[in-house]
Amino acid sequence: MKKKLFDLRLYTEALRQLRSFAVFSLLPLLFSACYFSLHTISFWASRYNTPELMNENMPIYRAAFALHPYLLHLCLLIAPLLTFRIFFFLNSRKGSDFYHAVPQNRLCLYGSFLAAVWTYLTLLVFGSSLISGVCVAWIRPGFIAFRWPELLSFAAGAFCMSLYVSAASACAAALSGTLFTAIITSLLIIFAPRLILYHLAQGIISTGKVLLQDHLFFLVDSRFHLPSVLILKSFENSVMGLRLPSYLTERSSDLSTFLSAPVQIYTVGITALLAGSGALIFVRRPSETAGLAAVSPRLNSAVGLLLSFLICLKTLLSAVEVLAGRRAYTISLWALVLPIFLLAVLVLSLYQLVSNRKLSSLKNALRSVPILLVMDLLFIGIPLLAGSAVDHFRPAAEEIESVRYLGSYNFLEDDADAFFQEETEKADLRSPFLKQLCAEGLQTILDADPEDDNYMHGGMRLKVAVRVNGKDHYRKIFASEENYQKLIEEFSQNESFMRCYKAFPDADDPRLTLDSTGINRKMLPPLYQALLKDAAAASDADWYHLIKEETANRESASEYLLIQFQENDEIKRLMLPITPHFPALWNAFWEAREQTARQYRPLLLTQLERLSRFPISGSSEYGIILSISRPGEEPDSQRVFLTNSNGAWLVNHSDPAEAILAELADYLREKSDTPLDPNQPLTEINYVAPLLETDGSSSQRCSLHTFFCADVSLLPALAPYFASAEEPQPIPVN
Repeated sequence: MKKKLFDLRLYTEALRQLRSFAVFSLLPLLFSACYFSLHTISFWASRYNTPELMNENMPIYRAAFALHPYLLHLCLLIAPLLTFRIFFFLNSRKGSDFYHAVPQNRLCLYGSFLAAVWTYLTLLVFGSSLISGVCVAWIRPGFIAFRWPELLSFAAGAFCMSLYVSAASACAAALSGTLFTAIITSLLIIFAPRLILYHLAQGIISTGKVLLQDHLFFLVDSRFHLPSVLILKSFENSVMGLRLPSYLTERSSDLSTFLSAPVQIYTVGITALLAGSGALIFVRRPSETAGLAAVSPRLNSAVGLLLSFLICLKTLLSAVEVLAGRRAYTISLWALVLPIFLLAVLVLSLYQLVSNRKLSSLKNALRSVPILLVMDLLFIGIPLLAGSAVDHFRPAAEEIESVRYLGSYNFLEDDADAFFQEETEKADLRSPFLKQLCAEGLQTILDADPEDDNYMHGGMRLKVAVRVNGKDHYRKIFASEENYQKLIEEFSQNESFMRCYKAFPDADDPRLTLDSTGINRKMLPPLYQALLKDAAAASDADWYHLIKEETANRESASEYLLIQFQENDEIKRLMLPITPHFPALWNAFWEAREQTARQYRPLLLTQLERLSRFPISGSSEYGIILSISRPGEEPDSQRVFLTNSNGAWLVNHSDPAEAILAELADYLREKSDTPLDPNQPLTEINYVAPLLETDGSSSQRCSLHTFFCADVSLLPALAPYFASAEEPQPIPVN
């Protein structure tokens, strides 16, 4: 009989058997695809309920993960369900004999059934992803901005993960004879190698004090294992009271991994390996395996041994830290390890009993105990040897060819260094000072007492990539405050490094979000264009120094331009002070603020006049806040409230606030045509009160925020309340 991999009739039969499962799986996927769009559109439509507000504040950018929030979790569940369903006959002796007796060879049977599973996965993943994009783009155009390539790339990442899980489940089904052992085996195939590698990497980092966790060999990097990334992301916050240890979640829960082409290629490669292994096992699998724990007793013992070894990992990692001197324990090492080892032996015995349902299987468990002990010792020994090798890497300054600066450990979220870090990492630095700093800083950490961090006082740790003999070594180094300042000066001498501080996102990129105080979002793009104009006009060295100085002293500025750029699942933020040192940005900001203020001044003045004629009952939710800022002073240096402490304002005609409101409205109307000038006193008004009609009736709450080029503290009625700037002063009613 000629062997072939695929048969159309078997494929069609598999599609028919899986049809009901596929339809059932489609329902939660459609919910996930449509939920975000409908919920978000409903929320923003209720908040910005006028065309003017929508034009000023829409659209908002959303990453692909938000458009289809439950796709990844559903893929992780649907893929094994479909696979176990189509290969369920392997758990029944009758079904196994029937399918092994069909005219087609076993390889054809396996390939055709697995192809049917993958066909449904393709339709479910990409179909629901397209529906989520269509919902966003067509139901209410202009509300949400997203990128189709990113959405399709995200769907491709989810699809690769589903194929990987499906191939692992098919391999486990071929290895096992019961559903219980198939589920256990599939979980071990998917997660056990990654858990072992990840804990091994943590052990190496614990012994190698200068290693960087995010720059290890990719096979020990959990970000290359998509199911692990999803699980760790899900447990970033506690789920049903459960929380994973921080050492697991702190670096491996970035969903942007699903968009990475290298990770997708790696996942496809592992999928092909598992699918091929499953095919080989399926072809050689005896039909009599149905109903048994596994194809052989040794294989079942290996599954139980691996399961018990996973229980020991956390404790073994602690033992590595103790032996490396990174952690101190008040109890002995044996007291730490022995209880968990005994628990692992107990789990090994229970697994043998449950899977084989025979007391004689305890003999197999006892035979596996020495092997478990050897595995534990190897796990402890490998990180200690690796850490010793890392400690011996102590290059002299003359041996270092170049250095790439990867940042420090104390970046602020909206710091310029953090915003441009991805670009600055690309610059090769070859200054003798930096090479010497790396050599000495590396030596400082390696020679420091693991239990004493006094060497950190008066300095900081930096992350660098040191190139020696044509190879990059990613390390931590220590730099004193004096050397760090010298390092900043060294950077200013490197043209490629300084040029990185001009690497702003494109102005028309939908992932770019801008914000500033007192300006509508619609008017912010010209400010960003003005910033890019300032950057283009300045030299690289001048711009580098300007960005560093302005962001370092931004606490003294009163106005900011917040630049947010969403790169997959990560948001990069830069809070840039708006000062005269950025001339184009400074002028554009005041032009935009004047334009915004002119829109709301007439309505505000009208409300002040009506409020002075038609008193309303007081409420703690209503109030008028007057703030005055003067050149050279702190923002809002003087502020008063036109209300009293209990909110009872303008209740009767004897209240002095009525006269104050009338005088205030007359004064501001005279100043309403004066353009805003940052060199003159400015009055900011926040007005929250019912919207009064011409007859004094009110229908809805009115919230206004605008500016005048005026100094309301000059008004005789208000001057006493601005006299003391220690606390915001309320204007009393009586």
